[in-house]
Amino acid sequence: MTNAVHGEFWQPATFVERGVAVPFTTPMLAGARARRFQSGVELIVPNPAGVRGVYIVDWASLSDYCPATLHDVMLAERIAARGAVTPQDIRDAARAVAAEGAAGRAPRDAAQAAEDDDRQQQLQTKILLLQLLLEQAGGEPGPPSELHQRAFAAILRLAPRPRRTAETIADAIERLASLYAVLGIGPAPGQARCLRLAKSIHHVLNAIKAFADLNPGQTALAALLVMNTADVTLLLAPRMIADAHARLADIPALLSDWDENPARTAAFLARAEWLLDGWDQICLVWELAEDDRRRAAVSEMALMVPAIPKEAGDWVNRHLDETERHRMRRIVQSFEDWRTGSLVFDLIARKERIRALAALAARPSSSRKRTILSSLV
Repeated sequence: MTNAVHGEFWQPATFVERGVAVPFTTPMLAGARARRFQSGVELIVPNPAGVRGVYIVDWASLSDYCPATLHDVMLAERIAARGAVTPQDIRDAARAVAAEGAAGRAPRDAAQAAEDDDRQQQLQTKILLLQLLLEQAGGEPGPPSELHQRAFAAILRLAPRPRRTAETIADAIERLASLYAVLGIGPAPGQARCLRLAKSIHHVLNAIKAFADLNPGQTALAALLVMNTADVTLLLAPRMIADAHARLADIPALLSDWDENPARTAAFLARAEWLLDGWDQICLVWELAEDDRRRAAVSEMALMVPAIPKEAGDWVNRHLDETERHRMRRIVQSFEDWRTGSLVFDLIARKERIRALAALAARPSSSRKRTILSSLV
């Protein structure tokens, strides 16, 4: 079933309500987001007519909404089979589909390399968490091979609880390591996903500012919408990352919070990922656009730029005024050719090219483009 939501621009109250950006390759699904709904999944898709409002598409009705590519059909099926919809869930599903070759050989290799990199990052983060835990819990020094046992013994002595065992602590540490791996606490924090993505947004923001100065009119209006939202995102993201890092000052307390309510603790540590979600594809639209396609790229980016839920203001105890961005969306989305003609140029081929170029992220390079792409796998 598909429902259209018209009128004022759709403004979600929470990030869960906003949903997670899905890297579809079908042009009609550009900017689509997935979210849990009752016992299933639904899509929020920008109105394909280019006017205000969104379409709410039941997952099972995706084929009725538009003809989707094979890649997107496979991705939709895999996401629907998952028990949750978070940025990590969507990323895992997208990589799994790419690893099967649905988007070509290069994206398949990139997905496998990215998975290997993530495992290494998570392992390094896990070791760091164990070392911090041992230091804070007053554990005895010993050989690295006994790090796990010494850390778990220390926390059991410090905070014995019913049903708390080395196995439950190991599981908590594993989950926490997966959450912190994207936040940059390992030996190479600059390689963490959230920090790399924030750097990419900053680079693209500066480039679009310069471009908008040379292209007044409709292009400048679209660029202003992208820039305003990027500014707020870059203002909040470091705060979210710093708040998560601050919890590392007391690992035993963090583990206690996890024991009491793992979902609440995980949601707190994932705030930066939710805030940055969707910007990977937005950055690549700009990065891969040739000079004569920059105007079209800015227009497409304005379509894809995410609304910032009210929840983000609650996180930092400040009011985020969306009035100006709402006004900009109304003006920009009123353009007749918003999602037609040259504004969406060879979208399927371009999105598959994005997947192919992402393979560069698995290999070190000083190239600016490789630096940008490395944050987006």
